[in-house]
Amino acid sequence: MQLTVSKHVAFFQRHLILLPNPYEEHDSERMALGFFCLLGLDLLNSLDKVSKEDRESWIEWIYRNYILMNCEDSNCKYAGFRGFATGGTSLTVEQEPQLAATSFAISNLLLLGDDLSRIDKHAVEQFLSLCQLPGGHFKSTASSTCYDQDMRQLYLATTIATLLDISFPHIELSFQYILHCQNYEGGFSLIPFAEAHAGATFCALASLRLLVNIISIQKQPKLATLDNDSIPKHYALQDYIPDTKKLITWLVKRQQISGGFNGRTNKDHDTCYSYWVQGSLQLLGASQFISHNNVKSFLLNQTQHNFGGFSKVAGEFPDVLHSSLGLYALAFNDETNFPKVEHAICLPTRRMPNYS
Repeated sequence: MQLTVSKHVAFFQRHLILLPNPYEEHDSERMALGFFCLLGLDLLNSLDKVSKEDRESWIEWIYRNYILMNCEDSNCKYAGFRGFATGGTSLTVEQEPQLAATSFAISNLLLLGDDLSRIDKHAVEQFLSLCQLPGGHFKSTASSTCYDQDMRQLYLATTIATLLDISFPHIELSFQYILHCQNYEGGFSLIPFAEAHAGATFCALASLRLLVNIISIQKQPKLATLDNDSIPKHYALQDYIPDTKKLITWLVKRQQISGGFNGRTNKDHDTCYSYWVQGSLQLLGASQFISHNNVKSFLLNQTQHNFGGFSKVAGEFPDVLHSSLGLYALAFNDETNFPKVEHAICLPTRRMPNYS
């Protein structure tokens, strides 16, 4: 089966206008849902189908969710974005900036062509510092005490620092935290001594790549992109990972007979892991060890939906997350039909800001 481009374009356009009922419980995550729709259209080279009026309206909506808050001691301010304005207009704990919403908001603005000039970068730097924990990992908000303190938040922080070209707090602590999360199987876990997971492994490797890049640009001119061929040899990830061979073996074993990938040992395949696993192997320069034809067949013949979009597994309805990540997985190995994409950050290369 071929990629049904027109159906996929229509799928993302519909979701940008009106979200179906199953998304109701994710209402507070509209910033993320919008990102997956915009990313999907851009991967299909169809973002120009968005009208100038809609583009400007969406940019203004994003900035309405930009929050500047006072630190607890009132001697500083920190800033970021929230996922959606819930619970009225007063700034409560539930309304404070979140790492995830901030990362998605910045990516959305770049996809829509905004120059990010309205963002107080120093205040966002302060936000990252407030979210970092003594172990080098991050919590989701400045006031959070127990939720989401794992590899995902660290990756979001490195993405924010990279896209805004701002300093990253205590790089050495975060670097060591990541390395401590590689487990006996070879993959990385969300927290030390936990089960290896493909999503956590991608977050770990991408964070390492971005941190290495942040370190390197402090000593030399800034790099235009983050791809392996743009980074000096002595900044290769293999130089830092305790057991690269075991890691690559574990990643390759995630490919199933179907051609798709699972995220953990003894689990079923899932469209999104075609992105997480391939992205990890791309970062390691080891994508030659999997069957790209089988991945393509799995996505196009099993999870590509007649309505447009991609589902998690065959037989389910499509959703915007699996649809955009399914397209990204195809784009990794096809620059003829897709734009060139970044490996460590989920954006087409043409959308990356150039601070040189």
